Amino acid sequence: GWQVDSLWVKKMDGTERMQFPPVRLRNAIIVAKESPVIPFPRPAGILYTGTGAYAITGESEAYFIASYISGKPLIMCFAELDVERKNDFFNRLGLSLSQFRQRGIFPLDFAPRDIVYEKREEPEIGVVHLYTLVDTEHVAVTPDLTNSKIGQKLKAEQREEFRKEYKGFLSQVEIEEAIRTVFDDRDKIILEGGE
Repeated sequence: GWQVDSLWVKKMDGTERMQFPPVRLRNAIIVAKESPVIPFPRPAGILYTGTGAYAITGESEAYFIASYISGKPLIMCFAELDVERKNDFFNRLGLSLSQFRQRGIFPLDFAPRDIVYEKREEPEIGVVHLYTLVDTEHVAVTPDLTNSKIGQKLKAEQREEFRKEYKGFLSQVEIEEAIRTVFDDRDKIILEGGE
């Protein structure tokens, strides 16, 4: 994708162009209503080229448009983060995934390439670290919440996604510790009535 003023534009592939509404847009609208610690960008819509007939037949080009998020993909700077910053990120990711799961929303792609990281100076606050999930194509939405069979299956899928996507950045011991932080510790807090 690319930036156009304050918007992010991403060309959709042929499969997505045939979906009405495209899964990416439907999911973006659903997740944008939530306000977790690590949010998704707000969707602005879909732009089709040509006529409505071209759009229906999939012959036109289609572009997903969302608010632009400044920063860098986390994959470009993850290795530079110190232990404290990584732990903070895993805590925030765990809290965000937990908040989404409580609403029947299961982000399934939260790899470092799909998270934008920004470190910036805020007046009267100081340095802040911001993270934004940017892949709305791979999100499962179900009325079944975390403790249902479907919810447990999707959560297991999230765990495996995490293990797969972060193994290139963390040792096996660090991965297991991060999984406890992102998934197990967070669920323990929820089961004990916290959050």
